[in-house]
Amino acid sequence: MSSKAEKGGGVFRGIKLLLCENPLPPIEEAIEAARAELPLSNYYTEPYSEPLRRLISERTGV
Repeated sequence: MSSKAEKGGGVFRGIKLLLCENPLPPIEEAIEAARAELPLSNYYTEPYSEPLRRLISERTGV
């Protein structure tokens, strides 16, 4: 733990987190969802991602 002088003369004692950091562990549902997707996480997309391009094209009207 560290101390840091704050604006206004106060001193902060603790651990400062970035805005994107969360000190709490993930919820159980998130852990379960990640575990369920893990077996499929090592696949690469097809070259040029034709199915994805077609889907995006249909949804955007391009």
